[in-house]
Amino acid sequence: MTVSYHHELASLSPLAIFRVLFRWKGSVWKCIYKDLLVWTILFLTISFFYRSNYFLDAKQKIIFENLVHYFDTRLQYIPMTFILGFFVNTILLRWSNIFINIGYIESYALFTANYIHGEGESVRQLRRTLVRYLCLTQVFMLRDISLQVKKRFPTTDSLINAGILLKEEKEKLDSIELQYSKYWIPIQWIHSTALKARKEKIITSDLLYWKLCAEVDKFRYNLQLLYNYDWVPIPLVYSQVVFLAVYIHFFICLISQQFIVNNKTTTNDLDLIVPIMTMIEFVFFTGWLKVAQALLNPFGNDDDDFQCNYLIDKNLATSFCIADNYDRVPEVRPDLFWRSYDRFPASTGAASIRSAVNFKNSPVSGGLAHYLHPLVSWIPELKIELNIVYNCRITKRDQTTSVCEGLRVTDLEKAMNVAASHHHHFDKSVQYSTSQTNYFVPWDPSMNNDRNNDAEITRL
Repeated sequence: MTVSYHHELASLSPLAIFRVLFRWKGSVWKCIYKDLLVWTILFLTISFFYRSNYFLDAKQKIIFENLVHYFDTRLQYIPMTFILGFFVNTILLRWSNIFINIGYIESYALFTANYIHGEGESVRQLRRTLVRYLCLTQVFMLRDISLQVKKRFPTTDSLINAGILLKEEKEKLDSIELQYSKYWIPIQWIHSTALKARKEKIITSDLLYWKLCAEVDKFRYNLQLLYNYDWVPIPLVYSQVVFLAVYIHFFICLISQQFIVNNKTTTNDLDLIVPIMTMIEFVFFTGWLKVAQALLNPFGNDDDDFQCNYLIDKNLATSFCIADNYDRVPEVRPDLFWRSYDRFPASTGAASIRSAVNFKNSPVSGGLAHYLHPLVSWIPELKIELNIVYNCRITKRDQTTSVCEGLRVTDLEKAMNVAASHHHHFDKSVQYSTSQTNYFVPWDPSMNNDRNNDAEITRL
């Protein structure tokens, strides 16, 4: 039931944001309108009792006004922004980890289809059985944590009617006496069936068998993380503190934001009856709290909760399709760009406006990829003798040269600094090893004819 709205923000049009703001399904308006309506009615009720002469006398009104002033001056004692920001950040991290590990079966199905070859009915049945067992494992897990899946498959008989579980397999499940979850049983069936296929040479090597089992274990690990997140939620006391902070804050606002009649210090204030700014604050903070509430359990029935039933259907259909069509590939032929690297895929008139041809710089290259430095490069000349001295020659675009001679290895850093003072970048460098130390020098193709080999130079 996830609400998609990215297509509404495909451009930076001024109206795009309004198309998103005024959507109803999954919106902040749908989440908070009941809370805001109740709060507004309570605020107007208190205001009516205060302004009317039938409920409070003059002395009681003074007491009420003092109470308004007391709450108004101390309303900021509750750090709402800090509490909500930290809470939502914690929940969002858990939510993203749950989504990452929710479980897609394509990888395992592709491994199964490519490692278990054969056109016979028995081999095809083997491939389909292995992927179905993994889908069955996911259904068993989601039945324990997702309300949507639990309503769809309340019993194992419903799994038989759906075709995910066979009657013989149900009997095997029921024969295992265990008071805990049995979601691991189909995983065990996969390992046993794959081992049997390896012994029968259907799986042609131990490496392929190991890779297949490793992918199963990875899928099981992801499902176990979902189970762990459901088993150990965020501590209840933390959630209670945040919820109480928000609702107590706006409960105090019912009194602290009342307009004081006949107050000399507020003669310039407008009596709007309804506190517009407080209502805007209510929308922001309560909407923020509703975000946290929706993310706390993404396996519920809210508009933005995960579509687990869709995931089950997709995994089952996709895995069967992959298992049955593993060897149906097109013949290898030359592509349309066989003779040229300058051709680009054809585009419609509207799409060609933003074609890669119209960009001066490719978006996948660096910002300075087409910038040409005034200096070509510095080309060093390395001469190593017994006492290890070397020279550096720097060549500029104007073919002028600068030479640094007689610098010993102990002054290597100094030599590099002198060379760098003539120009500011090095195109290439390669590491050379001597009998005393290892250090980097710029690469020079002409360094193959060294005059002295006492230093035992070896190119790495």
